[in-house]
Amino acid sequence: MIVALFEQTNKESGAGDADLELYEFLTFLVLLAFSRVSDGGVDELKTMLAGLCRSSRATELQPVLEELSADASVGTAIGAAEASISAAFTKANGGKAVSERAYMKFLETCKLVRAVIVTMPGGAEGHADLTWQDASAAFQLCGGGGDLDTASFGNALALCGVIKYQNVPGMAMAKRVEGFVANVSGSQDEHAVIGAGAF
Repeated sequence: MIVALFEQTNKESGAGDADLELYEFLTFLVLLAFSRVSDGGVDELKTMLAGLCRSSRATELQPVLEELSADASVGTAIGAAEASISAAFTKANGGKAVSERAYMKFLETCKLVRAVIVTMPGGAEGHADLTWQDASAAFQLCGGGGDLDTASFGNALALCGVIKYQNVPGMAMAKRVEGFVANVSGSQDEHAVIGAGAF
């Protein structure tokens, strides 16, 4: 249904590309909200728009960041990945403080803002999902509203890893961080991280 609405919105605007401009996206949201409920979609639209607010997602993720910061095994994982994180920091912005734009572009280059479903050993499904909103909220939480230095960049990556692999059964928080750093470094993709099943 969502794909059909996407194509309908794109076609009605006269576009033949695979992208939605801002006005097309807003039209798409209205159509989607009213298509999801039969008795009108105003409340549904309000809920969807509220869900797009980065500050709301940052509020939801604050307890996750606190849990991550308190987990000694996560600290160990970040310490062990220091060389990979430092290399990623340099790649993201030439070794200078990383702006949100540079951070998001870096994650896009690594192809990590996406949803991946992996069949795990034993047949269970592992979901590796990271949205733009997640990544942006992680940046804001770890940077405190400013650019990221090496330490806060590592924390933002760790938080993104915890989010991305949160729906993989049995995967501990430290393993999620290790998996995401492996994704960032290019040594393993999501299938390799989840498929190994050594959590």
